[in-house]
Amino acid sequence: MKVAMRRAAAFVEGDLNVTRDEHGFCWSYSPLDRSSVVNASLLGAETVARVAAMDGDATAFERIEGTLRWCFSRQADNGGWPYGEAGHHQWEDSFHTGFNLASLRAIRDATREVGVDTEALVPWERVRRAYDHYAETFFDPDGRPWYYSHTPWPIDPHAAAVAVLTHLAFAKEVPEAAARAKRVLDWTIEHMWVEKGWFAFQKWWWGRIDIPYLRWCQAWMLLALAEWVAFEEKTGTG
Repeated sequence: MKVAMRRAAAFVEGDLNVTRDEHGFCWSYSPLDRSSVVNASLLGAETVARVAAMDGDATAFERIEGTLRWCFSRQADNGGWPYGEAGHHQWEDSFHTGFNLASLRAIRDATREVGVDTEALVPWERVRRAYDHYAETFFDPDGRPWYYSHTPWPIDPHAAAVAVLTHLAFAKEVPEAAARAKRVLDWTIEHMWVEKGWFAFQKWWWGRIDIPYLRWCQAWMLLALAEWVAFEEKTGTG
């Protein structure tokens, strides 16, 4: 496992393309493109940070500082981010925002393991602003998850699962986060579960598409359910 993780970090730093500006740099989505996408760059930074924490390598955080600056420079005043830099990447959706938050959460945790100045690298004020924006923008009071910031449609288990994982990641610092995760999970089970034994692909205003896609629906919901059960057992909230 450690060898695989180190290889993943080496791939990020050695094979992905880099785009620089006055704020810092971003990593591309793959070695074959030069896209500038916030969550892809943060995921690269998270990968390097996790390996650095595993190996006790504080110097690695100096190498990801530039991409963190780049990503924060793209954060809007309300706390959110567009998906990416390109003209056709200017939407804001829930699960990529959740990915951003998860990566920032993981990087903050990794800095503490090696004694790096967490606030200098990943300021809590910026992260909390992003989380509050996420919680206020992408959910109805009953827990229904939205897909985009301007419309809920299509409802899908991917956004729901990432919501559960994201809220649980912030449960220690944000008292209401666990209850938010539970509302999303309850709504999704009630409205997206197909009695034959899977979660539906999408729900629109005109009906539901019950195709059992593994990649975006079943796998993500299985992870969300497992994390919720683990949270219940750990905290005694079940």
